[in-house]
Amino acid sequence: MSNIDEEELPEKIYLAGALTSFGIANVILIITDFLINHFMVERVFILLFFEAFITFLISGSLAGYFVASKVTRRYERVGIKTGFVALLINIILMIFNRTMMGAFWAIIGYTLGGGLGGFIYRLRKEKSIKALILQIFLRKLSRLRGKEI
Repeated sequence: MSNIDEEELPEKIYLAGALTSFGIANVILIITDFLINHFMVERVFILLFFEAFITFLISGSLAGYFVASKVTRRYERVGIKTGFVALLINIILMIFNRTMMGAFWAIIGYTLGGGLGGFIYRLRKEKSIKALILQIFLRKLSRLRGKEI
């Protein structure tokens, strides 16, 4: 099923990536909550939000990377879509739990993480960051030349 176009990618792949991301985030949050409760006397409120953001970013990146490996192009876009689906799952469960604590960090973490995962896959696939920078530069240059006329 690898090397297909983004439009042909089944929704179940996005859902699988999103559930993977959500599961990774929950495991990390449970472990860090256990460590904070048992080894820290007082909980630092800012630390909890930073921990949630980093957790969502890491899990979104992993899921975005996995799903981006199934397509031939537009890796970042596929990663962001995966992060968005993970965010929807997270928000639905937040509604059932009647809490929206951390929703802002989930929005930023999952979507940025998904895009970051797609970007990391692009770097790995192209094997060189120099080639990617040159490609971006040439694209910008061709756009500027088109507008000079």
